[in-house]
Amino acid sequence: MNDRVIHRKQGHGYDEKYSDWRRSRYPNIVKATNHYCADVDWVEWRKGKPVAVIECRRALYGKTLDDAVNSVHQLNNGFQIELLATVAKNLNVAGYIVAISDQNPEDRESYSKATFRVMQVVIPNPYPTKFGTLVAELVRNLKKIDDYDEIGFANFLSKL
Repeated sequence: MNDRVIHRKQGHGYDEKYSDWRRSRYPNIVKATNHYCADVDWVEWRKGKPVAVIECRRALYGKTLDDAVNSVHQLNNGFQIELLATVAKNLNVAGYIVAISDQNPEDRESYSKATFRVMQVVIPNPYPTKFGTLVAELVRNLKKIDDYDEIGFANFLSKL
C-alpha cells in the first residue's frame, strides 16, 4: 500500500442542488435543447490512467439483477448506456454495467450478502453514426462477464 490518501467522506458529498439546477434550471437559462448531462458512477484508475468506466445499478426490492441491467439501457431511451459507451470509447477503456443485489443494505461497510452481475458494454467497431442505431447495437452485444460475491467482485476490480 502506498501513502496516498483516498478521499472518502470528507464533506464533499453529492450535490443534489447542483444536480437539480443543471437538469432543470440551466436549460431554461440558456434556452438550449441540445445540452445534455449525466453522471458516470465510476472511472477506475490505475497507475495514473483510466482503465474502466462503470455504471452501477442496484436491483430494487422485488426486482432482479436483469431488471437492474435493463434499467441502464431503458433510461431516457438508452441515453445512459450510450453515454457509458461513448465515454469508455473516448478514454479507450472498457465499459461495464454492474448490477448489485444487496441482501443486507443496512450494512454500510460490506457487501457480504450481495451478488454483483458484471456486464461489459462492447464498443462497436466501426462506431455507429446513424441516429438510433448505437443503443440497439450496444444492448444486443452486452456481454455477461460473471456474477460475483463481494470477494469475487473485489478481485475482478483489482485485475482491471
